[in-house]
Amino acid sequence: MAMVGSISVLSLSLVLLIQFFTASSAAVGELAEFSLPNLVSISSIEELSSRWIRSGDTEYDEGRIVLTPKPKHIVSKDETGVQLGSIWSAHSPASQLDAFTVELTIRSLGSFGLTNAGLSLFLVDKGSASLGQSNFGGPVVYKGLQLLVNMDEKLGPVLRVYLNDGKSINLATDYLGAYRYEFQGSHVPLTMKVAYENKFLKVTCDNKLLFQTDKVNLSSLL
Repeated sequence: MAMVGSISVLSLSLVLLIQFFTASSAAVGELAEFSLPNLVSISSIEELSSRWIRSGDTEYDEGRIVLTPKPKHIVSKDETGVQLGSIWSAHSPASQLDAFTVELTIRSLGSFGLTNAGLSLFLVDKGSASLGQSNFGGPVVYKGLQLLVNMDEKLGPVLRVYLNDGKSINLATDYLGAYRYEFQGSHVPLTMKVAYENKFLKVTCDNKLLFQTDKVNLSSLL
């Protein structure tokens, strides 16, 4: 299982923090190998290289990971540029994770209205996925879960949830649910939580429920 991937495309600047927890009947504990450390405590993104793989334009900047920093050739806010940035777990869990919670803290800066910018969180089987460009830098074919946040022409600011079993996914039609959520230009970072246990999947953002179902079997895919 490859955890966790986060992808953004075009001039969307994002502050990123990922925490991964596993749960049991006895306790809930952080999985340090799948969680980003306190980013204030590091001096460069190279310090994460033993656990995380970065690609594209991803940079470290003063306690933040920025997936799509402002292109160096852009000097005006009215100019645009295409960028891709991602960060993926370098390892897979040693055993099956039947219950877990992922917390993703992000902030969108400098991208307003209808753009082609967006971000995806992937929880996918490592052997089923290969990186590409057409799914916000992530795989079109994969086994697992994808959460996409973007500004859609028809749906507006939206979170979409996808569950894929290894087929080529159509982002416009193949989602389990689509829920409007204003994420652009927030004055504070947003915290998204993805919780899974016994076929029950719940997604919240800043404690607001966006999606839940009791009919998702991630164990069969990851």
